[in-house]
Amino acid sequence: MQRRWLALSFVAWTGVAAASGPGLLAEPLPRIPTPEEGARLDALAFAETFVNQVVRDQGYPAEALALGLEGTVRVTVVIGPDGRVKAASVAASSGHPLLDAEAVRKVRDAESLPVPPALLRGREFSLVLPISFRLGE
Repeated sequence: MQRRWLALSFVAWTGVAAASGPGLLAEPLPRIPTPEEGARLDALAFAETFVNQVVRDQGYPAEALALGLEGTVRVTVVIGPDGRVKAASVAASSGHPLLDAEAVRKVRDAESLPVPPALLRGREFSLVLPISFRLGE
């Protein structure tokens, strides 16, 4: 009887019926990421935003377009403590030097970078970004 009274007094106090059984919560709480998982998710979100900005303004090299070249270049980019691109190089080639050079150039020339995650601000860090070139998209 006392357990039921506590649940009823909780409902009366909050005005919300949150319990369907003897506990107070109708559903389990969502899992909260650890700080390490949160930092990893923040870094992935930063990388995705960065790639989207680079690709949004990406041009197709005229010669590569004429030759019908396609591929994905994995570019290693070093972000300096000031949040700007410090260096960029090919980590994995598309198999076409024209596309590789264009991907590196676009990453190096990126101006409006997203704000780095809090854990990485003021530090130098590197990412490997996939830059894809596809015809007909």
